[in-house]
Amino acid sequence: MPAAIALCGVVATAPAWNTETYAAELNSLRLKFEYVNDFAIGYDSAKHVYKNSFIQSAITEPKSRPIKASVCNSLPKAQIRTTSRVDGKSCQPREVRLAPGAASFVWTLRGKHSLLNRSTNIQTVRRDLRHLSREPDGSGCIPLQLPKAALAPDNACQVSFDVPLRTAAGAGVNERFSIHFEALDEKGTVIESRSREFGMPGKVPLIVSVGDSFASGEGNPDVRGKSEDDNFNLLGQRDCEDDTVVMYARDKKPEMSKKPRWLDDDYHRSLQSGPALAAKDLLKEWPYVHFISLGQSGATVYSGNRKNDIIDQVTYAGELLNEYPVDVLLITAGGNDVGFSNVLEWLTKDFKRNSIREANKSFNSGLRLLGDNDYPALARVVRKLNVKTIFISEYPNALFNNRAGRPTEGCGIFKNTGVAKVSRTDARAITALGKRLNAQVADSARQFGWRFVSGLTESFSKHGYCTGKQSYFRSAEDSCDFQGDFKGTMHPNERGTAIYANILAAEMRKVLPKSDVPTAAE
Repeated sequence: MPAAIALCGVVATAPAWNTETYAAELNSLRLKFEYVNDFAIGYDSAKHVYKNSFIQSAITEPKSRPIKASVCNSLPKAQIRTTSRVDGKSCQPREVRLAPGAASFVWTLRGKHSLLNRSTNIQTVRRDLRHLSREPDGSGCIPLQLPKAALAPDNACQVSFDVPLRTAAGAGVNERFSIHFEALDEKGTVIESRSREFGMPGKVPLIVSVGDSFASGEGNPDVRGKSEDDNFNLLGQRDCEDDTVVMYARDKKPEMSKKPRWLDDDYHRSLQSGPALAAKDLLKEWPYVHFISLGQSGATVYSGNRKNDIIDQVTYAGELLNEYPVDVLLITAGGNDVGFSNVLEWLTKDFKRNSIREANKSFNSGLRLLGDNDYPALARVVRKLNVKTIFISEYPNALFNNRAGRPTEGCGIFKNTGVAKVSRTDARAITALGKRLNAQVADSARQFGWRFVSGLTESFSKHGYCTGKQSYFRSAEDSCDFQGDFKGTMHPNERGTAIYANILAAEMRKVLPKSDVPTAAE
């Protein structure tokens, strides 16, 4: 039985160093396998483009696809007591994975030989194990116990392979392979082995996302930043929680103790966007999914500035893929063209300084231009792509609804603060304008044969900006704190983005063919 030991106030379990005990545990090895998908690979954030070499090697003309196999989680673990040569220095127990009786692990990728028509070894990887020594680790702590069993670090108990493809991409051929794992003793004798078969699909769905901040993931950086806490300072006032109104009015930004990380910092392009999370959700059925994110915060359909055009995004996608078939094109477009999506600035300019009548006049002008010119121009460019299905999403328009689903006055920076004020009447007007924008999106979708993605307005209807923890919208305070600016304000937060992703994934499942290769399970 293991004995309990106390060290530095921590009670740890010290297993008896018994090779037979560990050998029995080694019998329960489980070989896990997973297909490797990383949507960030191949993107050059400095140039805001995908590398042509990546598109060719991973999508249009792939020669291989990555997989990973592991036995790490099923290996027995032990807590090793440690001490320090320096008086008074505290050392914590060290947790290690053990490989009782083993001296090395050997991993082999096997597949069918194209000429011999039999299984053959494609690649073999050998990892030699080692025993724990009394050398100090990185913290200067020295182990007090030396288990008889060898250690199995991460680079030994798991391995990655690039699995070669013998058939052309898109051929739809389910190629079969296997992973073979062996644990060898010091004499090279196999003491345990496991095998796992898997299929490698020839066809992988390709999803391309274009559009504005709703597509890019504004308000949801890949890794959140953290603003510095700032004590009250009448002159500075840069605390995201306490000084939000003043900071927004004076265009001030907080100091960041931790900077946010985006797929693209300049474009606020994130893999926490609704389209990206929807593509990830499809991995429940598909071993691999290709996802290309081209959305840009602030983008309009056409503005004359190609760096900010959704039309330019589609054109770039065509140049990048060179007629390779796109299974799904996701579009969000129109909000910035009518001044609706960038709500924070729009409210400040229109509802504070101008009347609702003037705001309506400006909106109507943008809406007519959108329907008469911009969407038709976008449709002409989209037709040049080799796209099977095109989706265009509605926008959630109940921005200031309460929990009962009725428009209500604003809160925070949208209260009567001298910066921006949203009354109940204003909130009703915002909802009405949003409905008209969505009606134009739906009408254009019918006109050009696109599939209209609805459900967002209904899902967001009781989760407006001022519903606290129930809100689906990013608050000004959180935008300031998480990304160091106010650009994320009023965009879907993590809860709203999850709803959007679920709706998109459900729509894409209706049009994508089912995979003939099941996803990996333990």
